[in-house]
Amino acid sequence: MLPIIEQPLEMKKTKFKYLCDKCEMDDYLEIGDNSANCRHCSKSCPLTPNKVIIFNTNRSEQNKHFYKLYASGYSPTQDRLIEEYENEYLYSKKRVINLLKLWGLNKSLPIKGKSFLDVGCGPGWMTAGLVQNRKIPNSTFHAFDLSATGLEMLAQFVKNLKTTNQLEMSVQNAENMRFSEITFDVIIGHSMLHHLTAYENFSEDCHHCLKPGGIALFGKPFAIGYGLLAASLKLAQNDLGINSPEIDALYDNISFRVKGSKNQLKKLIDKHLFFQSEMTKLAKTIIFKFVDFKSLLDREYYHHQFVSDELRLSYKINDDPLTKRANEIYKVFVKFSTPNNLFMQFRLFCT
Repeated sequence: MLPIIEQPLEMKKTKFKYLCDKCEMDDYLEIGDNSANCRHCSKSCPLTPNKVIIFNTNRSEQNKHFYKLYASGYSPTQDRLIEEYENEYLYSKKRVINLLKLWGLNKSLPIKGKSFLDVGCGPGWMTAGLVQNRKIPNSTFHAFDLSATGLEMLAQFVKNLKTTNQLEMSVQNAENMRFSEITFDVIIGHSMLHHLTAYENFSEDCHHCLKPGGIALFGKPFAIGYGLLAASLKLAQNDLGINSPEIDALYDNISFRVKGSKNQLKKLIDKHLFFQSEMTKLAKTIIFKFVDFKSLLDREYYHHQFVSDELRLSYKINDDPLTKRANEIYKVFVKFSTPNNLFMQFRLFCT
């Protein structure tokens, strides 16, 4: 009688293909207990207990900044420290419904069997909202960030969900993405482009990663909106006859981010402020089908809350007379501009 030879069990594989930076082969990775391994060479990447793939282990100053930020319990959606993320992730379901409308994807619902990439996701509130949406079933998501801290929190939340969607996560650098070409139907990034030194190269990589007819969606503060904020504060300061070092520093920072060279901006965490014309030109250069712009919030918000919210939350300035006068001036500026010039979502459509 011949002995029974047991066949080896098939190794678990990643949900997406990645480019190996050692042998340059494009393939799924094999998932072991503690690492994700290239199927063609000896290259392996560590896995966290929640199976986050660690592609990037370099600790730049920007990388350290985000590790510290999310480890402290910072909430990017509330712009403050919070004790836990459970309610934040639950609330993200509602926030993402509004974003789907803004992106124009609500008209395509239900969206089945699609692949999504959340770039520079932080604690992953957008992915959490999309994964929970019952009108986006049987889809595959990838979320990555420079910091594993937010990804671990997202993993803890998602593992308790009853969903037909699948999520894979990694630590990697948006300026050196590891994905195969023609991988995703939708790429999303909220308030992350301004952190990149070479955002043009990143945008081109997004084009390569998108499937035909895919779409890239980004939310960005644009230069005109923040330029008008700085100008309003300067004028308000002069009107009230006060001298605020904080306002002067804010004004100089915004001016520097608009006019500084890439080499000068490289050392900053918040590097760029963009103009619509830049994004339109970039889209044409990369051969996206077209780009369009939509305001994240309505005109009334910019009339009544934008200045006070930015001063209080982003810049920790609580001078009531200054805020009131700056807001009056900002209202006048808003009348002569369109909301799409201020803070917007923009969409890049792939050919």
